[in-house]
Amino acid sequence: MGELFIEHAEWLQENTKCDWTFDDDNKTHVRLIHDGDPRSTFFRYPTTKNLAADVDKSAMQEFTSKDLEELFARPKEDQKKVFAMIVENDDKEFVRGYMFDDERGKELSAALRAFSTTCDNLHAALRMEMCGGW
Repeated sequence: MGELFIEHAEWLQENTKCDWTFDDDNKTHVRLIHDGDPRSTFFRYPTTKNLAADVDKSAMQEFTSKDLEELFARPKEDQKKVFAMIVENDDKEFVRGYMFDDERGKELSAALRAFSTTCDNLHAALRMEMCGGW
């Protein structure tokens, strides 16, 4: 994205009032977004060509009975509230469980928000500077 503005930097500086330089963070955000969601399907579709990636991206993560035991065995100060669903068989035995993990996808979401804000600001600047307003 920045190449266009670098290529036309002299003209932009002479003919507009905006600072058209971009944060180095933008490259980091773009790389995170590309690596984490190369097909732009991460937040839109439940299935991709890589089932393991779908499982990884889901906020609901499967856990075992051992995981549950370890969770309850933590010292009280290390415990946190969780939202979980436990599946039992007819004998009330643990079959599988799912736990909400809001840490998954947090970095990608933050990068998307930050880069979206940059694009939104860029759009406003272009409209005001190049189009004379809205």
